[in-house]
Amino acid sequence: MSQTNIASIIQLLERVRQKPGMYLGNDVYAILDFITGVNCTCSVFDLQRDEAIYKAVLVEGGWEYGTKAPLYQMIEKGMDYAHIVNEALTIEIDTWKRMQGLL
Repeated sequence: MSQTNIASIIQLLERVRQKPGMYLGNDVYAILDFITGVNCTCSVFDLQRDEAIYKAVLVEGGWEYGTKAPLYQMIEKGMDYAHIVNEALTIEIDTWKRMQGLL
């Protein structure tokens, strides 16, 4: 797995986290589509998110790992759009950073 490619993924996710309205609009469900799209695109290029690391990041953040995406847990918890986007992207960024050995 290329460290350069992972660094590029992290940079993309960080840019979206900084300006979510520019990339996602104001639809809270767009973050799920965006993250799914990033992970699907990565898999085409043989860059797959490590599910064990992803699970650890979720659980450490207080979210359940299972069939219900964290987005739906965040909505049920009553989080607003800005917090959901920030949290969802932080989960992804931390997962990729751990894969790269940065966390």
